[in-house]
Amino acid sequence: METRIRLILLDFDGTLADTRRANALAYTATLREAGIPLSEEEYAARYFGMRCEEFLTHLGIADPAERDRLRRRKIELYPTFFDSVRLNRPLWEFCQQFRAQGGRVWIVSTGSRENIEHV
Repeated sequence: METRIRLILLDFDGTLADTRRANALAYTATLREAGIPLSEEEYAARYFGMRCEEFLTHLGIADPAERDRLRRRKIELYPTFFDSVRLNRPLWEFCQQFRAQGGRVWIVSTGSRENIEHV
């Protein structure tokens, strides 16, 4: 018996789109505003992939209110760096073909729907 795949679930960050640089730029800009030096290269090498709370704690930001303020500011700045997001074109084209043949594609992500739609 043949089984037909009818639905594909995709993660957004790192699968459908490479958002590493946009995240790095948003974090470094946020921290620069707060007087905390961090290069894009250092972020990529040491902190990429950490959740925001963990990352800021590793940087030595002990105050939870300050970590929350920085997290919210990073979220505000993130869209200004969308031009550095790179879509995974082969995967995107595959998804378009899959949908044209009646399949469904859902994007699952911890990122906001608004950010995903803008990319």
